[in-house]
Amino acid sequence: MSKPLTLFEVLRALHDERAEGDLVVRDRSGAVHRVVLRAGRPVAAKVRGRFDPLLARLRDLGALDERAHRHALGQLAQTERRAGEVARSLGAAPQQIERALSAQLRAALDALARRVDGTGATYAFEARRVAAAEIASWTAESARASTSSSSSSARPSPSRPNPSRPNSSRPSPSRPSPSRPSSRVPDRLDRETFRRLARALHPDRAHGLSERERAENARALAELTARWHGLG
Repeated sequence: MSKPLTLFEVLRALHDERAEGDLVVRDRSGAVHRVVLRAGRPVAAKVRGRFDPLLARLRDLGALDERAHRHALGQLAQTERRAGEVARSLGAAPQQIERALSAQLRAALDALARRVDGTGATYAFEARRVAAAEIASWTAESARASTSSSSSSARPSPSRPNPSRPNSSRPSPSRPSPSRPSSRVPDRLDRETFRRLARALHPDRAHGLSERERAENARALAELTARWHGLG
């Protein structure tokens, strides 16, 4: 009996064929993971249950300070722009974003390999044309294009809390204070649920919360936006 192929052996074979599409990996628990390939090269990986937000990586690299990181989370929730675009508009250098994205992709592939190698996981390849927008990289060319096309519209503007919106964490004098939004992101997200949770977890709604609760909300918002953008 031949030894089962490892994830990286499968990826190497697809690379040699310059395959384009999705490598679908089903682990022994039944969870499905995807690696997106373009011209044989992995450009994105969606590992079920893995949470590794790009903005947190950029903050840890020093490309974004804590204030910019919080503002970027709010921008993701409000505009649905990609994390790399938001980070660039807040001053992160294209090289820093590209480095963080490459590290994020490598870490996801390594994590997936540890999870499936030698476990009887199954592989299937779905050929399709991969759009440039799906590529998890940030080149100097895309940075220049983004800067020139969205310099006016992409500039972040401070968000103001709207007291008429529901789910506000600010206590009401006439009613009991509502509970803080759950930090658990639902498994299935539709647009309405995403917008409702994003508003509830936005930093502008953090008045009266402790530092620990603010941090929990920030992490939940980062996970929410990553899940919505297909990264979580």
